[in-house]
Amino acid sequence: MGISARRFTPVCDGLGDDRHSVFTGILLQVLRERADTVREDHAFTFRQLAAQVESRVANAGVNQIPDWGALGVGDGDFVFRPTVPVQTPREQLDDLKGRLRAENTRNVLFFENFEGNVDRWRETGDCDSCIFKDGVLRVDRFPSEIRIPNSVLYKDFSYEVKVASQTARTDWRVALRFGSSPEDDFYFFIVSRRYGALLSFYKLTKKTKADGLVDLIPATEIHGSKFKPSSELNCMRVVAEGPQLSLYFNDELLDTFVDSKTLTGRLSFVALTGEHLVFDDIKVTKSGK
Repeated sequence: MGISARRFTPVCDGLGDDRHSVFTGILLQVLRERADTVREDHAFTFRQLAAQVESRVANAGVNQIPDWGALGVGDGDFVFRPTVPVQTPREQLDDLKGRLRAENTRNVLFFENFEGNVDRWRETGDCDSCIFKDGVLRVDRFPSEIRIPNSVLYKDFSYEVKVASQTARTDWRVALRFGSSPEDDFYFFIVSRRYGALLSFYKLTKKTKADGLVDLIPATEIHGSKFKPSSELNCMRVVAEGPQLSLYFNDELLDTFVDSKTLTGRLSFVALTGEHLVFDDIKVTKSGK
């Protein structure tokens, strides 16, 4: 088996890393990476090495393609068995993904995708008229408020719910509710989806004992293009960081509001109007610095 820097074109010398030629620099790099082998002992073959070197040199922006193959009759191969352990790019990526998953898991305070046991939702008493099917929660009675099934008082959180109507071109209105308890102050982040000539909008409303319902952010138009196609899930999200509330729709920031005090409270979502509304991927994560 053998490999050379080129086939029928001139080679580029001294243009690679550490003043190597492009071919030599890439050959050394692939050797250091153990040809990104999947084997635990990091053994790899000459064919694996040569194929990667050929591809990288050909895509290095130089008019040069290495040549490699058997030098004689036969179909054997060389096997490289490294004696110094070094992480391959594949292993480095797997480690990074693992760290990110662990970090995300630490930050997740609550998650529900309705794929498994839903008894905790039934036990709240809010879902007596709801249907759990095909990995979603369906609401057919309006208005219906569904509480997050725990007694946690959340502070500095990101709270998101995905919603859609299973009936094409149906108007719907949904609110994320967050606040201390039914007896104290609480907030509604409301999104209204309207078809035809009527405008779709969002608003932020606060209810207090003293003042009743007050619009903190008045009804503001959401352009129809921000909504997903009819049956696809739209994501409503509110982020509370100290006294600041940030409102998102399908990952786009709509508005912010700074209240007079840091928000701490329980969470729920409310199906106000619609037809065959479905909810999925209820998630609460930590926010703040």
